[in-house]
Amino acid sequence: MQHNQVFPQSSKVPAGRPRSEEASAAALKAALTIAYEDDLSKATIERIAQKSGVSKAALYRRWPNAWAIVMEAFFKDLAPSLEYDREIRITNAFKMVTGNLISEMHGPKGVLLSKLLAAAQMDASLQRAFLEKWINPRRVAAKGIIERAKQRGEIRRDVDPDILIDTIYGAIYYRMSIAHSPVEERYSSDLVDMIFSGILITSSP
Repeated sequence: MQHNQVFPQSSKVPAGRPRSEEASAAALKAALTIAYEDDLSKATIERIAQKSGVSKAALYRRWPNAWAIVMEAFFKDLAPSLEYDREIRITNAFKMVTGNLISEMHGPKGVLLSKLLAAAQMDASLQRAFLEKWINPRRVAAKGIIERAKQRGEIRRDVDPDILIDTIYGAIYYRMSIAHSPVEERYSSDLVDMIFSGILITSSP
């Protein structure tokens, strides 16, 4: 009597294309390396594909162009240092984040951000990427701690979070863009103190 043999399935994943998450990570890493080591103008789909091992077709399925890949990679790299601490006073939270932003912008990161901002002014897809990948998430995070500060009685409840965020970061980005004066951590600290001086509840502990 013959018995049908049942072979256990192999747990080994067959060789082939990397999973989409791995491909995306490889593309982001390659794009950022090219932008830093060479120049933003040298970051092309062809070069990113060659350096990352991800096909051009796969890159175009995820991003509209090479600069959008660089922009996403850059913001992913920058974001961890700009997280708000929800457990400290709101003024200290903003001082920490704005101080870290200024520190990060000194050197290659600041140069690359300037180039990305300039490129975004001429490309609608980059403008959308800049808003979706950076501006909107950062504003949501800032609004979160502003609301928390209202609930804790640190600042007035009638404060408009959009105006407050625009006032702080608008001043910093303006100085970074125009460069009429040095952008230093002391500047951001004084800026936060001045802006919050009119909205803090003095009886707050």
